[in-house]
Amino acid sequence: MAFSSLAHSITTAVIGTEHTLLSTTSAYIFVLQVNCGSMYLGDETELRVKTRVVSEASLAVGYISIYAHQQGVPIKWSPPVPANQGVDITLKQTGGTGRDFMWRIYSL
Repeated sequence: MAFSSLAHSITTAVIGTEHTLLSTTSAYIFVLQVNCGSMYLGDETELRVKTRVVSEASLAVGYISIYAHQQGVPIKWSPPVPANQGVDITLKQTGGTGRDFMWRIYSL
């Protein structure tokens, strides 16, 4: 199966702010990859993929994962999320000290 990188960057988290990494109406199967290696004791981070079931619906969370403290395995992956009505992919650090997160979003 062919895949490509849709977007990538480094985001410096602001505690309590949900940072949008990608917002699109394109139809793909999306996969999020985030390096959480900068996290330490007291840090907590949420990764979310929001999508619509039908075009008339509001965005709703289809995937969320929460990580806390220092990560022994720093690279985190979302499962493949099919979205034919687009997605919003976000990162939100809810605790600790704002960290830098390297990330990439793939399309399948």
